[in-house]
Amino acid sequence: LHNFILIFLKILIYLFAATLVFSSCKEKSIEPNTPTKTAAGDVLVINEGNFNWGNASLSLYNPNNKTIQHKVYESANGRGLGDVAQSAVLINGDWWVVVNNSGKIEVLDSSNFKVKQTITGFNSPRNICLLNGKVYITDLYTNEISIVNAISFQKEGNILLTGWTEEIVSQDTKLYALNKDSNAIYESNAGLSEFTKMVLEGSPVHLQQTGQGVLVALRTANAMMIKDLKKSKSYSFPNLRNSTNLSFDQSRNSAFAIADNNLYFIDLQTESSQIIKDLTGKNIYGLSSINGKAYLSDAKDYILKSDIFIYDKTGNLVDQQEGGVITSGFVAANK
Repeated sequence: LHNFILIFLKILIYLFAATLVFSSCKEKSIEPNTPTKTAAGDVLVINEGNFNWGNASLSLYNPNNKTIQHKVYESANGRGLGDVAQSAVLINGDWWVVVNNSGKIEVLDSSNFKVKQTITGFNSPRNICLLNGKVYITDLYTNEISIVNAISFQKEGNILLTGWTEEIVSQDTKLYALNKDSNAIYESNAGLSEFTKMVLEGSPVHLQQTGQGVLVALRTANAMMIKDLKKSKSYSFPNLRNSTNLSFDQSRNSAFAIADNNLYFIDLQTESSQIIKDLTGKNIYGLSSINGKAYLSDAKDYILKSDIFIYDKTGNLVDQQEGGVITSGFVAANK
């Protein structure tokens, strides 16, 4: 009996210690039991998940109190998001989330993450943008850009373009779509009745609309080139010629880039770049520049949950969080 009591007490002590460790590891993570509301300044975290595993998810990060809420879609709707979360945009107060391998877009009320509409019938949707009340969706395989009404959520047609269209942005009355197959950008006229194909002199890395204009980053043999399509201005960064990941800041004349296992800060005003963080040992997968901070993810072995790191422009670590499986993107809730 005495030995039994000792064993029982040891088990209790072990369980208590394990509970403390688990609690301390999770103290910055909030599992939502009540409806999750997107506040201005929040950052939507896209967890891509594994191809054909159906384990894509969304998290919501609050940079003010440095907390993150996981599986906000599942919590609100009682089911999984789908297979491979690709991208997301906030439109008219709703999150439009592209779920690539499920061939759908989930339109979510940003005040509670409940589904307002599921738009299906896509082949392999990639990215979306809004222009004049219409949502334009690129696709990997179909040689077209789909058009959906932003209010009724009904499909209203398509724009036929040859090849794999990836990132798409709008500026004034025009659309710009990145064509990955031919290293080109399709630029529309004001009425969207015609598209001009601009062949780039390198391999495109990223296309983004910012407060400064429409910017595209592309790799050449000797440098990373950044072109302002609206101003016909170019920047050259030879030390970034090996970069495969770059993100422009929406409101600042700057960007962050990953090259040779380093995080770079790019100042477009002074046309300079500098290494701010050594990332050796990390499997960097996602990168976004938001309000002067670099949000990036370490996908580890693509099975374990990712780590999220947030750095300022001098390389100081602002925060670190646990993400979902293959955290691939970060989207600011600019309301």
